Amino acid sequence: MADELAEHEAQVMETTRVRELAIVEERERIARELHDGIAQFLGYVTTKSQAAHLFIEKGDTQKADGFMRQIEAETRKQALDVRASILG
Repeated sequence: MADELAEHEAQVMETTRVRELAIVEERERIARELHDGIAQFLGYVTTKSQAAHLFIEKGDTQKADGFMRQIEAETRKQALDVRASILG
């Protein structure tokens, strides 16, 4: 009986170890996904908004509007990607 309890305890410990490893791996995957997707997107938005601001200062509102429309479109796309990642 003592052997059975020891074996059961070992199985529980192994299951716990495997579960914890899976959690760590999933967190790392999510971190990579965030870095690859959202971090790059934020850099894109920063660059495009700075360009739009410069065109506004120069009085070229048409070009500034074009940059803002690009930002809006990409923001919608990124929101869909984030929702898909959350649901996936």
